[in-house]
Formats: sequence, structure tokens, C-alpha cells
Amino acid sequence: MREVAGAAIPLADSGSVDEDLRVLAIEIVKFFSGTSGAMVLALVAESVHNPDTAAGMREFWAERNERAAIAVRRGIDRGELPSEVDPVEVIRALGAPLYYRMLVTHEPLDDVVAARAAAAALAAARAGTLSRSD
Repeated sequence: MREVAGAAIPLADSGSVDEDLRVLAIEIVKFFSGTSGAMVLALVAESVHNPDTAAGMREFWAERNERAAIAVRRGIDRGELPSEVDPVEVIRALGAPLYYRMLVTHEPLDDVVAARAAAAALAAARAGTLSRSD
């Protein structure tokens, strides 16, 4: 798990939240196409039956989501997204269709699927459905 946690997914800083999240989604697809991705999938499977692995996975994903949320926070600061948007929820919405394909349907992932996931997350954020809960 430490090896996987050390494998960083690069974050773009293009000046556009749309572009940064599109690139992030593509980088997630690339990550899961490699050895680290296979290890994460094995850990996900193990976490179903092992509480210690499950706890480690929660920590892993929390750290990953917080790091990726930087791109959303920059978009909020630039006025590209409403200030009430929850940055981590945007990242979760971006990742959900990718992880669904990887873990549930075992459908292929590519740049088109990645771009669609990013666009859907941004549309939800702009529509107000990914706002911070008080």
C-alpha cells in the first residue's frame, strides 16, 4: 500500500478547471492501466474482507481526493465554479464513472471516457448538486 500511495498522479495547472479536470481524469486512466493500478484493484478486493486494509484504503483515498481537490479549489478561486462547491465531492464525482467501469463492469477506459467523466463532474458542480453540506 505504501508503494501505491507513493505513486503520484500529476495535477495540471493550465489556468482552466475544465482542462485541469480533463487531464486529471486521463491521468487516472493511465495510472490504473499500469502496475500501481493493478495493486490498487487488489487492495480494493482485499478491503472487502479485511478491516485493516479497508481502513488503509479510506486513508489512501482521503489523501488522494484532498490532493486532487486542489485543482477544484483553484477553479473556485478563479470564479469558474460556485464558491459553495465541495472540491472533494467534485473529485469523487469525476472518479465514480471511472471506478465503476474498472471495478463493476470491467469495461475499457480511454481518454473519451475520462473526458466525459470530467465534464459530468463539472456540470454537476455548476448545477449546484455538489455543494458543501452545512
